[in-house]
Amino acid sequence: MFSFSTVEEFSELRETVRQKLNQLLVTGVEPLFVAVNEAVNNAIFHGNKQDKAKKVYLAITSSPGEVRIIVRDEGGGFSKMANAQPDELRESGRGLEIIGLCVDQYYYNAQPSEIVLIKKVAVSPLESKRRVVV
Repeated sequence: MFSFSTVEEFSELRETVRQKLNQLLVTGVEPLFVAVNEAVNNAIFHGNKQDKAKKVYLAITSSPGEVRIIVRDEGGGFSKMANAQPDELRESGRGLEIIGLCVDQYYYNAQPSEIVLIKKVAVSPLESKRRVVV
């Protein structure tokens, strides 16, 4: 599991995260990496409100048929804005839309404050055990 508080701290881990995803996926690494970045930014800016005393935790697990990324922050959770108006020119507020385009499934929990990203992968006949990568 990775932990960090700022975008700068996460930037030092980005290549390690990308390498872990490359180990687990044959294709689709870049879209998943975009989703991870978006989830991390949301956790830092919206969840923890850039409070350097609060941590963001990132875990990557793999099981037959899927890669799962959990991004957890120490904020109070969030809910999707029901009244959000589509505006493709806005600078923020598109994080969940972007994540939805990059992963096969995602869901979020209020407590603990986390988002879970799921990417489906082809299963080889030899793969049968769940393994934790990070």
